[in-house]
Amino acid sequence: MPGQLETHPLRGALFETWVAAEIAKAHLHRGRRPRLSFYRDRGGLEIDLVVERGADLLLVEVKSAQTPSAQALASFERFEDVLAGKQVPRIADRVVVYAGNETQRRSQGTILSWRDLDTYDWEESGSQLR
Repeated sequence: MPGQLETHPLRGALFETWVAAEIAKAHLHRGRRPRLSFYRDRGGLEIDLVVERGADLLLVEVKSAQTPSAQALASFERFEDVLAGKQVPRIADRVVVYAGNETQRRSQGTILSWRDLDTYDWEESGSQLR
């Protein structure tokens, strides 16, 4: 049965839902109400999850692939271009959660393995991996 999930057409949607639920639980287990949303515009730009952390935003993309892709970070740059010149909260970090095993910190953001989902500080501004 678990092997079926690897090739299931809804794998990406299921993985994305699971990640969003885990991030919400990280807040709720600490007695805090998660402030989560998503972004999609008419031009096709989409951010899977926008986490409000105080006055800051944390941008999250979720990919069910086993290997991280630098292209996954591209939507963050496009989102920042949309916000350019507007008075908006600061973007504290950019995180791509993926189905692989290795977490990497890059200049454009964090590539976070699903295995390290509980090591990331989803609540506090200015802090990342615990």
